[in-house]
Amino acid sequence: MSGMADVDTYVHRSGRTGRAGKKGICITLYTNRQRDQLDMIERKIGNKFIMKDPPHQDDLLKASASKALAEIINVDPAMIEIFRETASEMLETMKPEACLAAALACITGHTKPPRRTSLMSGVPDYVTVLFTSSNFIRAKGYVWNALNRDIPESIANDIKQLTITEDSMGVCFDLPIAGLEALEKKIEESGMNCPYSIPKTLPKLQQSAYQIRQQSVGGRGRGGGSGRGGRGRGGRGRRY
Repeated sequence: MSGMADVDTYVHRSGRTGRAGKKGICITLYTNRQRDQLDMIERKIGNKFIMKDPPHQDDLLKASASKALAEIINVDPAMIEIFRETASEMLETMKPEACLAAALACITGHTKPPRRTSLMSGVPDYVTVLFTSSNFIRAKGYVWNALNRDIPESIANDIKQLTITEDSMGVCFDLPIAGLEALEKKIEESGMNCPYSIPKTLPKLQQSAYQIRQQSVGGRGRGGGSGRGGRGRGGRGRRY
């Protein structure tokens, strides 16, 4: 999409995929700012759009590996002979599967883990965490109580963007990367009973991702869900 949304123009252009009796799928790329415009188009034309989040980092890496593997299969046999001796030397120090995996990592240019970024806000060095509950979550204070209990205070102080899911059965929040190892250990130890998980895609939230991003750019505040409330009766204040 470019510029302001015009329903008739959008329908005309997207309809080109289905001309001359052919079927097609219209793929629309849009920014977070344009999400409201797409919602308006969706209401006016009466069609339901299938919204997809950007691909997860792991999915991009796997796609790169698949492409590299296809290129490896098509290498000329004469070139394979040139590199065979070096390959044999590598196999003496690494297992075959690990050796090939390392080679694919080099070919795709991913020799180090990518920098983690939030699914919600795009902020680097944060990871989005999903907290689920068996009961409706009516107030964020309920979740903050759990976070204060389960996460060290030094990490919990920097949690951002706490947002209730659309079905009110969970909450997403951005955890500083420094707290990820401890959280993953808790998830492993608790097994199926752990309320925390690291989602690859965002569930539907009561706030749009664009609103969340605006809050992360505009600074901390009540809407962003960061910072502690005032202290009272010697205890921790609620955060909202």
